[in-house]
Amino acid sequence: MARMLRNLGEKHFQMLVGTGIGFLFGASLIPQTVLLKKYRGVLASYKDGEEEPVAEDLLELKDKILARMDIRAEEEAAIKMFTCFGCDVLHRGSLKLRSGAIIGIPASFSYEKPEDVNREKLVVNAKEVNWSSGAGTQLLESLILSKDAKAFAIAREIGYANTYHLWADAILKSIFAYAAYATGFGINTKFHTRSTMKTWGRVGMYVAIAGVYSFLYLTISDTYYCNRDNRIDRKTARLNAVYARGGVEYYEKTLQRNRALRTLMGASGAKEYTLYGNPQHIWRQPHVAPTNRRDNLTRYYKEHLDRLEGKDQEGEGQEGKKLNENNTPQ
Repeated sequence: MARMLRNLGEKHFQMLVGTGIGFLFGASLIPQTVLLKKYRGVLASYKDGEEEPVAEDLLELKDKILARMDIRAEEEAAIKMFTCFGCDVLHRGSLKLRSGAIIGIPASFSYEKPEDVNREKLVVNAKEVNWSSGAGTQLLESLILSKDAKAFAIAREIGYANTYHLWADAILKSIFAYAAYATGFGINTKFHTRSTMKTWGRVGMYVAIAGVYSFLYLTISDTYYCNRDNRIDRKTARLNAVYARGGVEYYEKTLQRNRALRTLMGASGAKEYTLYGNPQHIWRQPHVAPTNRRDNLTRYYKEHLDRLEGKDQEGEGQEGKKLNENNTPQ
């Protein structure tokens, strides 16, 4: 009788675990699918209670970018742009899902010159910025991007959205959650730990198993996202030499901004950013460091120039001439 009750309890627990894994899978997808509009509302920048509209020239730039990218018409229609809070361009959702994707464009993308910057609105650690200081001047300069840099950033986010990252993350979480349960179940069955170990010992074992699989999940997840960073940067840079050049500038300005923030934030700044402007990470590497990404883009841009130089020597340098004359993405 006791054995039957134990088996029944195990079946119910297995059903509970299965439900939990299903919930984990859904929880990874729902915020960026079913709740994508609400997610956008949280990330959006507002003025007088309404979302700030995206500048018309940025919408036109997006259309030029899409014309050059290998994206189907129905996927293009599923991309929605909005003005987001903060200074970084971002994406949520995926073009591989029916809910589509949103691309957040920071208000700073509308700045053409330092005088356009709304200095009163920008604060660091809830304090006004001393714009006359060296760090303040560096921060101000970092917010002004050329059209090339803006084009690269937008194209990069569209490239991100055109991947299976949401599926990958949800599947990875589910696999490692199940693997952790299966490992614990297997140890219990093989070594009869229910009768040979005390409750606190089994709890400690479960915590250790969960820790190991959490570490494995984070390691593989970080590896996936770093590979995705490199792949999307490379793919975006190869759209055109202008995009590669814009990528170099974009990461240079990102590093410049981070270095300025490191100084302006005081003691907390050193905990957030390195001297070079890379985000500080203790043991994880969730994304490729901006310095490495800048160096990669510099190499891609040089490859473009080398090819154009080769064409010039063959008397076919019209593209190189066009690149120098026109500073906008083609």
